[in-house]
Amino acid sequence: MSEIRILGPNGQPLPPSRPKLSMLVGGSRVPYDAADTFSDQLANWQPALWSPDNEINIYRDRIVSRVRDLARNDGWASGAITRVLDNAIGANFRPIIKPDYRMLALMTGNKAFDATWADEYGKVVEAHWRSWANDPGRYCDVERKQTVSQMLRLGFRHKLLDGDALAVLQYRTDRLGSGKGRYATTIQIVDPDRLSNPQQNFDMPHIRGGVEIDDDGAPTFYHIREAHIGDWWSGAKTMTWERIPRETAWGRPHVVHDYDHERGAQHRGNGILTPVVQRLKMLIKYDQSELEAAIL
Repeated sequence: MSEIRILGPNGQPLPPSRPKLSMLVGGSRVPYDAADTFSDQLANWQPALWSPDNEINIYRDRIVSRVRDLARNDGWASGAITRVLDNAIGANFRPIIKPDYRMLALMTGNKAFDATWADEYGKVVEAHWRSWANDPGRYCDVERKQTVSQMLRLGFRHKLLDGDALAVLQYRTDRLGSGKGRYATTIQIVDPDRLSNPQQNFDMPHIRGGVEIDDDGAPTFYHIREAHIGDWWSGAKTMTWERIPRETAWGRPHVVHDYDHERGAQHRGNGILTPVVQRLKMLIKYDQSELEAAIL
């Protein structure tokens, strides 16, 4: 067989083309390949430039509902969350008290702040912590259901799935007494779904996703629903918000809101499964199809 060749307009075979060394001679259309809008890979990729709060808060409920559905019904997603919780919190979370006795001695001029004092003080504080955190009566919990370790685990689970961990600290002297609690400090783990703008309003300059901020962007108050919006039996409480200050006038924390900051001026968080929701859902369908085909 004769060699197949392509002819040009003049009837002569086309010469072999030489590769264009555009990257070496500066022939690219833009300085960075990431800004190219003509390549096959990037031509139709034009994502919007969202602000930190708008890219999360507007779609937060939809994202969280899908992530929770995966954690409920997909063994891989549920196992990944459980593994992180076991490694980070475990069965018993306790502090290791090591006061900086050198700084205390420097600030006060009292030489009694030494290593011996620090060791004794740490043991006393740890004993009080165990008495409060592992109270059989669960007086450390506002709802009297969990130990502090269990509440930390629950809060961290909310952070992993929902992107936020939210707790309200209460000082309950009414729970002190014989046969009751020894400490007035109590913790209430709050579902992050309840942290939202009053009357479901859009974000405004001084309130973002239920977080009220000052002119510097620092949180000052938190707007928390009195009941979850899904609790239909709670009636009007599902549409009533409580405005809780971040801290007391003397600096005692009142609300603890923990989330990972990915950008500046961000006021709500994202769960760790958010970037892989679509892929996990596709894998679930793929596994189901494979199993059904194998059974048939």
